[in-house]
Amino acid sequence: MVAALLVPLHDPVHLAEDMAVLDVISHGRVMYVAGLGYRPEEYAMFGRALDQRGAAWTSASPSYAAPGQARSSTTTGVRCT
Repeated sequence: MVAALLVPLHDPVHLAEDMAVLDVISHGRVMYVAGLGYRPEEYAMFGRALDQRGAAWTSASPSYAAPGQARSSTTTGVRCT
């Protein structure tokens, strides 16, 4: 099974957790294809700006705040590339 993901549309911590759970329940039979996406409609649906699509994943101090949510995850000292 292959799962294609538009990575910038997901919370990095939740995505890692979900991928780990899926790996366990599928006994390692899932492969992932990660992409940035290119269609403005995809980003508009999630309330994100297309021109900021990699910001949460490549900044010196990655952080994520979902639209409409007060919760945010912050990781310091880690550069995700």
